[in-house]
Amino acid sequence: MGIVVYVIYYEVYGLLGVSKRYNIISLFVAVGLAVIVYGVLCYLFRVEEVERLVNRAKDSIKKHIK
Repeated sequence: MGIVVYVIYYEVYGLLGVSKRYNIISLFVAVGLAVIVYGVLCYLFRVEEVERLVNRAKDSIKKHIK
């Protein structure tokens, strides 16, 4: 996850250019992607709490569809 965030941050920062605003944008993009990568890894490694959360979400969606 750290490698992905590091690469994304510097790639986005390199594309946008050098300024304080672009640095903040790059940081938020990297943090957002870190959250997504962390969630996916937790799901793939079958972390018990994440499985419960996913199952609750699935049950809730099924209830609202019916």
